[in-house]
Amino acid sequence: TPKKGLFSTQRPAAGHMASKLRAQEVAALQRALESERFATKSAQERAKELQQALDSERSAVRALKREAASQARAIREEEAKKYNALIEQLKTKMELAQNELVAMEKESTTRALTAQFHRELQTRQEEWRRDSRRQLEPLQEQLKEAQRASMESPPQRETEALVHSLHADFHRSLHQKQEEWRRESKAQVDALTNQLRELQRLYTDTCNKLTTTTNEAETIPKLRQEIHTLKLQNKELEEKVQILMEADRRKVEEFRSQHEENAAKIAELQRAARKEAFQLLEEIKSKDRTLAQLQREYHLLINRLGGSPPVFGRSRLNSETSHERPGEPPRLCVKRPKTLTFSPDVNKRLRAQEGRKPPDPPGPDTVTTTKEDDQKTNEKSTTNPLEPLKEEMAGGLKTDMVTSWTKTVGVETLYQLLLEEHQELQRNHHNAVTRLRDEEKSRIQMEEQLRESRRTEGDNAINLALAEQIQTLQERQAELEAEAQELREQNDLL
Repeated sequence: TPKKGLFSTQRPAAGHMASKLRAQEVAALQRALESERFATKSAQERAKELQQALDSERSAVRALKREAASQARAIREEEAKKYNALIEQLKTKMELAQNELVAMEKESTTRALTAQFHRELQTRQEEWRRDSRRQLEPLQEQLKEAQRASMESPPQRETEALVHSLHADFHRSLHQKQEEWRRESKAQVDALTNQLRELQRLYTDTCNKLTTTTNEAETIPKLRQEIHTLKLQNKELEEKVQILMEADRRKVEEFRSQHEENAAKIAELQRAARKEAFQLLEEIKSKDRTLAQLQREYHLLINRLGGSPPVFGRSRLNSETSHERPGEPPRLCVKRPKTLTFSPDVNKRLRAQEGRKPPDPPGPDTVTTTKEDDQKTNEKSTTNPLEPLKEEMAGGLKTDMVTSWTKTVGVETLYQLLLEEHQELQRNHHNAVTRLRDEEKSRIQMEEQLRESRRTEGDNAINLALAEQIQTLQERQAELEAEAQELREQNDLL
């Protein structure tokens, strides 16, 4: 009787311990699955954050490009204003210098021409006086003869009339001569003034041409030197710009390749996490099926022995669709297994069978055989834990053998399987953590590269401004060359 009570108390305690172990392992599996799910969600969120950071960096790069273009435009406008102001100053200086030279030459020419004109007038007046004296001499002789004749002939009226007529003729002829002289002098003065104007115009033209030719002769070597220096500077700046552009292209290609690699890695991690989750789900389902099969086989054994079967609880995954959100994968949760609960009739029958057939004390041969059998069963259980159960069911063993097998082999195999699953889950969790660390490192590298790209874009803005200045200098050089060519042609014509 004491042996019967001891066996009856040990069996439910062993079943309770096995159920506790199963519950603990299932809870550990559930925690591992939740941690894996959390890791996958965090990886997805991290990928979204990286994508947002990339978008923000792209927008910042676009804004920097716009700012660089606006700055380059402002610099170009400022340089154009400076060059226009310098050109206007040079033009005003040239005009003032030319005007001063023309005024000086005009004054000198006017002085020379006025002196020559006065000399010509004096010579003409002297000639006119000589001509008038020559013409007056015969008239004076006639007047003297008339006076002599009047002195000889006393009548005064005739003499007075003759003198009056002579005076009238003299004054008339003198007035005519004066009018002719005035007309001739006026015509001569007009001709001289026209000649003076023509000479002044020709002189101004020659002065302008001389000033332009002298300026050209002075500025042509300077312009050539400036053109040579500008060409050298332009070549150097073009080489620098090409080097910087090539470096920027390489960096952009590297950024694109790194972005594509990171995106591919994130996609691979997501696929791997999904595959692992589905594999774990399939493994749990397969284990659930094996537990259900074991429960069915145990029911068959109990039905053969006679009595109501105990109620087993099995761990299974439920996809609760009530709490699911649209667009999200189904949430997986593990139900805790229920403990084995036997009905009182089954317990009474088992005790009665134990009382009818008490176990014999084991001898040395039986101990060795049992050990060998245990080793064989353990070896077989590692390969397939269901084969010994099927063999014992086919042989029709007793309930004691079934209970002892479930205690030793089934619990150990289940514990080993659950331990292996737990280790696999830990490895997967460790791999996921390492992947997340790698993603963090890649994100930091991408941020550093983006900062470097911003710095290079600032350098590119300066290079663009320099290139625009070079372009303006080239345009100015072309204009100066065209002006020099025109001046050469004018010089050749002169």
